[in-house]
This record gives sequence, structure tokens and C-alpha cells, in this order.
Amino acid sequence: VKAVDTVGAGDMYAGAFLYGITQGMSYEEAGKLASAAASKIVASYGPRLKTEELKALVTA
Repeated sequence: VKAVDTVGAGDMYAGAFLYGITQGMSYEEAGKLASAAASKIVASYGPRLKTEELKALVTA
């Protein structure tokens, strides 16, 4: 992943990790989800994902 903007990456990682844990994922699964979400954030400008991108991560 080529990082273009790191704003919001840590927040996204934390939020996605906690989401995974609260949805019954293992720590490993939640970490993978969080890493995928944070990598999407750093690859684009701005601290938020589009709704479609977020849904795709959660259902993957």
C-alpha cells in the first residue's frame, strides 16, 4: 500500500479492531480486519472510508 495520508489511520484501526471483537471475531481476525481498514485509509486522502468500502471490508 502506498501511503498518501495517514490522518485517521490509528482511529480506524482501533475502531475496526473493537468492532471485530464485539462481533465475535478472534483477536487475529479482528487484527486482520483492522489492518485492512487502516490500509484503505492511508491509501486515500481524508480520515474516512466511503460507505461502500466499509461494507466491503466487513463482509469480506
